[in-house]
Amino acid sequence: MINFPFNTDYSKRIVIDSSSWDKTLSFEEGKKIDYLEAENKNLGSYTAIVTYESKSQFFIGNSEHGEEFFLLDGSMTIADAEYQRGTYFRRAGKKSISVFTREGCKFFIKKNYYTSSTFENITLNTSNEEWLPGQGGLKVMPLASGPSGSTLVKWPANEKFVTHKHFGGEEILVLDGTFIDEHGSYPKWTWVRSPHMSEHHPFVREDCVIFVKVGHLKY
Repeated sequence: MINFPFNTDYSKRIVIDSSSWDKTLSFEEGKKIDYLEAENKNLGSYTAIVTYESKSQFFIGNSEHGEEFFLLDGSMTIADAEYQRGTYFRRAGKKSISVFTREGCKFFIKKNYYTSSTFENITLNTSNEEWLPGQGGLKVMPLASGPSGSTLVKWPANEKFVTHKHFGGEEILVLDGTFIDEHGSYPKWTWVRSPHMSEHHPFVREDCVIFVKVGHLKY
């Protein structure tokens, strides 16, 4: 069992390969949850990867301070609308929502991290969105703006990025390929949290896509 709080020392760099994570919890049949960080599993903020088996009905509970989740695999139906892999959601979370997954689903979720009074609800099918030019050969797809904004970044094979520091930290989830820096190599489904003013020199050897947040961590 996990003792909460968990991974809440934001001065530390954390790397978790969720594909081989040894702290998976199963609260009900057909569901598993991999907590990556959590202040309190019921009431506070947490980051997790959640998996449901096919033909599961479940609720994503209300969140006093909002939530965002990204559909990593499978599909989910909410209010008679079916959403496919690659859909990004950000919601105020004042009400719980009922979800059905016909084929099963896997999603990354961050809950109760947002304090803005102008929080904007977003549902975005990234399959239909345009990639914008980034630095060098990178392509970027902004998902949500603001200090708690999120972005997809597409790396072509053999791309290198300049050495840089993270003011307010950086959080990465590898969605495809392998992300690399001088500290290590991070395959698909690896989550990396780097603290305020940390520094690295990232690069890739194969095509790679990451979900990234910057400037949002406590320091």
